[in-house]
Amino acid sequence: MQLPPLREELRLSEGPRSHDGQPGWTLHDPARNRFFRLDWTTFEILKRWTVGEPALIARVIAEQTTLRPGPADIMAVAEFAQQNQLLRLAGADNSASLAELHQRSQPNWWRWLIHNYLFFRIPLVNPAGILQRLQRPLGFLFRPAFWWLTAFVLVTGLVLLWRNWAAFTAAFVDFADFHGLLGYGVVLVGIKILHEFGHGLVATRYGCRVPAMGIAFLVMTPVAYTDTNEAWLLTRRKPRILIGAAGIITELTLAAWATLAWSLLPDGVLRSACYMVATVTWIKSLLVNVSPIMRFDGYYLLSDSLDIPNLHTRAFALARWQLREWLFKLGEPPPEHYRLPLRAGLVTLAFFIWVYRLVVFVGIAVFVYHFFFKALGIILFLIEISWFVVIPIFSEMKVWYSKRKALLAAPRTRWTAAALLLLLAVVCIPLPQRIRLTGQLSPSREFRVVTTDPARLVALPFPDAASVRSGQTLLQLESPALQLRLASSVAHVAKLAAQIEAASADPASRGRLPVMQAELDTARAAVAEAQAALARLAPAAPFDGVFYRAEADLHADQWLGREEHLGTLVGDGPWTVVAYLDEQHVHLVKAGLTARFYPDGRRQDTIPLKVVSMELDATRALTHPTLTTLAGGDVQARPVENELIPEKAVYRVTFTADSVASLADTHIRRGHVVIGAGSESILVRLGRNTLSVLWRELGF
Repeated sequence: MQLPPLREELRLSEGPRSHDGQPGWTLHDPARNRFFRLDWTTFEILKRWTVGEPALIARVIAEQTTLRPGPADIMAVAEFAQQNQLLRLAGADNSASLAELHQRSQPNWWRWLIHNYLFFRIPLVNPAGILQRLQRPLGFLFRPAFWWLTAFVLVTGLVLLWRNWAAFTAAFVDFADFHGLLGYGVVLVGIKILHEFGHGLVATRYGCRVPAMGIAFLVMTPVAYTDTNEAWLLTRRKPRILIGAAGIITELTLAAWATLAWSLLPDGVLRSACYMVATVTWIKSLLVNVSPIMRFDGYYLLSDSLDIPNLHTRAFALARWQLREWLFKLGEPPPEHYRLPLRAGLVTLAFFIWVYRLVVFVGIAVFVYHFFFKALGIILFLIEISWFVVIPIFSEMKVWYSKRKALLAAPRTRWTAAALLLLLAVVCIPLPQRIRLTGQLSPSREFRVVTTDPARLVALPFPDAASVRSGQTLLQLESPALQLRLASSVAHVAKLAAQIEAASADPASRGRLPVMQAELDTARAAVAEAQAALARLAPAAPFDGVFYRAEADLHADQWLGREEHLGTLVGDGPWTVVAYLDEQHVHLVKAGLTARFYPDGRRQDTIPLKVVSMELDATRALTHPTLTTLAGGDVQARPVENELIPEKAVYRVTFTADSVASLADTHIRRGHVVIGAGSESILVRLGRNTLSVLWRELGF
């Protein structure tokens, strides 16, 4: 079999060595500007490609090197070259093969849609000429003197920033308006342009061609990009790292100079601009660009530092292998051999990236769902769950199925299956549910004695916790100020009455009678108010009950202020507890269930409860403010027109208390209710909650 020839324009150059010390080479396809990292065996095969026969190539390599490839290895390289369109095909049959290969390489419409929705690029300019012309005037940026000066500026700026930290943080408020946000947007665009020019300048300085700059869209989020793929041609690692770090270095340099300028400049437009540049560059460089999780600068820096191209893809392959080893211990060799610490780091990175991407992309779908329209949010959610969860799991399941014989024979498979069955049992077996709520304890009848005005305590007829009959005076107060106000109001009424009587007999004063009568009515109302206030100084029991003093040291002749609680009359009858139940637990609670009340601060004084009733309709307005999150409870609510409206559907549940002797004489009324509800499995609860959310959110 004669091998088809390679394309003549392909370029093969020396590359960096691999981790095991073997030499490496880089294959460049200039037509598509794609690069391929080759190992030693693949290089030797391509070097002798013109020999033509696979068996002859294998024999020549074995004679001239220490490698021992077989014809299958040569055919594998041929398949690789064909799949990546590296072969020179001629003739009708070969043209048909090329067309078929091109057709197979085209993704399905849905794959194309998903890939282009998640990531696509729009090249805008070819900066090669500009970057070449800038090399001379910007040559000072590559001199050590400039970087020593920048280091001095950085240290000085940080010291001054530490001294003015309060003013620096307080300045955020000045830019929290439309004009400030607009200014931040302009600064961010300018910094991103300089960031990308930093990559291009360094790449051009090391002889790499920069064919394009533009905008890439990552899940509809625009980010600038610079095509520095020719950095693959560099054999030394340091230049590649410098090209990858050039954007971050550019931003940190801007941050250093802008921070110092902000500390030294007087207030004005220029100082505000330096503040925006400093804050944007520090935050963006340290929190976004250095992260290796997404394909930003941090990813390429880590990839070049470790000398592992396609870092994410290779880490994912290693993590999938590690997962199979953990679950089944097949004893298969890893896809690539690394030192143990590096392998553990790559596996950890892969798992972290999977979780991070799932959270981020689902979060983007939720954002679109809530801030645009539901249909688009649902479509994005389904796409991202399918792409990042369903398809990877399905692909891994296909691998497991292909290895089913080895899996069934592996001893660890039994342990994995047993653990899986145990997990299914935990998920599926109904378990008793304990529901915890914030509750409000109160007696069936309660009368609180509170001072309305400053007064003196004259007498306490009853001891603490004494039984009182309806109509009996609970205590006696005295207020000289109220008595003086009453006397003054009575005198004023008498005076106004005399004036009205005199005016009635005087024709000249009769015109003022309506005004004088209105003043008299007001004065009489003041008398009635003062009399009512004096009557409250001797509160009478409205019903039979037990009177508890608010303070044990209350005594006669004690002066009291306004709104002071003096005691509580608790009527006969059962105490009740009111709580609010989430809709996800409604089906578990019914009348007759037992519960316990744990008062705040006195958990030892638990009170047995019994469910009396539960409202069938969701509560529209809460009647117990102490149960809301605004007062430390657990019911989320917001104030609307003097009412507390729950944020989500809650149902009022009423309990009866068997005995409250330990709490009857205290002000403690709030606590936690624990209900011993029915049994339910985790799977059923998860399924019901999911269906509930879908039913609610699908309502357009």
